[in-house]
Amino acid sequence: MHPSLPITLTLLTLAAACSKEATSAAAPPDRAAPEAPIADAPAPDLRTPAASDSVAEGEGPRLFAAAPTLEFGSVYEGAQITHTFELEVGGTEDLVVNKIKPGCGCTAAEPIVVRADGTREPYVIETPLAPGTRLQLDVVFDTQGRRGPQAKSINVYCNDPSGVQRLALIGEVEPFLNAVPNGIRLNRLTPDETRTGEVTLTTRDGNPVRLTVDPDRLPSGLSVEMRPKTPDADGRSSAWTAVVTFGGENLREGPFQFRVPVVSDVENPHVAPDSGGDRSWLSYSIWVQAEVLALYQVSPKQMFFGPVAADTAASRSVQIYDHSETEIAESPAFRLVDAAGATLTESDGYHVTVAPLANAPGWSVELLVDGLPAGRGVFEGRIVLETGNPDRPEVEVSFKGVVR
Repeated sequence: MHPSLPITLTLLTLAAACSKEATSAAAPPDRAAPEAPIADAPAPDLRTPAASDSVAEGEGPRLFAAAPTLEFGSVYEGAQITHTFELEVGGTEDLVVNKIKPGCGCTAAEPIVVRADGTREPYVIETPLAPGTRLQLDVVFDTQGRRGPQAKSINVYCNDPSGVQRLALIGEVEPFLNAVPNGIRLNRLTPDETRTGEVTLTTRDGNPVRLTVDPDRLPSGLSVEMRPKTPDADGRSSAWTAVVTFGGENLREGPFQFRVPVVSDVENPHVAPDSGGDRSWLSYSIWVQAEVLALYQVSPKQMFFGPVAADTAASRSVQIYDHSETEIAESPAFRLVDAAGATLTESDGYHVTVAPLANAPGWSVELLVDGLPAGRGVFEGRIVLETGNPDRPEVEVSFKGVVR
């Protein structure tokens, strides 16, 4: 038999025992395997300690974890998995922990030194630890927004010859609700446009619940209406429709992503009340994605000339797409300025042509530089186009190049 096999089996037994002690890991009632639209990629097997097989064995600093893996079983989404990993310093020299790095932002880890009298105090990174010192790692894994199989790693980097002690939380996160679809893509919309999408939510066990969304937790431009499909006398239902609307004034241009928290009236069995007695409720997150287009979209964003030979001509152009749905002028007024804001003219070697786009509202803007003298070096500035739209009266196009 391989000499490390009994030790590995012992570690697995201890890991299983620790999983029973986790306060947040009670399994939900038997039910079908959950769908996993946001499941994390499985992590490698982390159940073998990276340090020496015995705390006392080996020269130099050593770090040993009696049970490096917690298997927390199956929990509902939203549970807070809490666990304390027990580690001990071995070897013949002081151990120094350089960094503790959880695998993702959903997992937090706090190192604690346990003194001989049993008192616990925070460990300061890079503080030497003598052989025989007990070190604990208090870990919290927030399962909100996580579904399906989970394997969360916590790496303890130190001066043990292995370089790192790997710890892990392994289990399954089930959503309390089923969602069809599991999110809403509203695609591209203009700043004055409004889009709506719907998601059907059903309880996994078929029991009626009340579902709510707090409007104060939603960003500007987003609203959600919860409609019960078959409400009982108390307004509870086993199926709901979430009507999500996005749009309106003052939307920020660019990509939009948000998870809508839908809260039920069923208490989460995996989360104990906080110190104030407030309870946690089973919930679900609906993701919403969209892209708010600029009123005037410049493509490409800049005229970049690169190197230009002296006393020669070079041109660049951009297209400005008008998403404002206002009447546009075929030949809008414009001005040309350098980087300092001083006006440039054709006599300076710059020629601007503006024409309407053929297949969409907007303009094509061309800049021709011709006859810039040798030794000029970098030339740059802006074309400022007057749109005639009071909501966005001007659009700027920057340009830059260098005369060789």
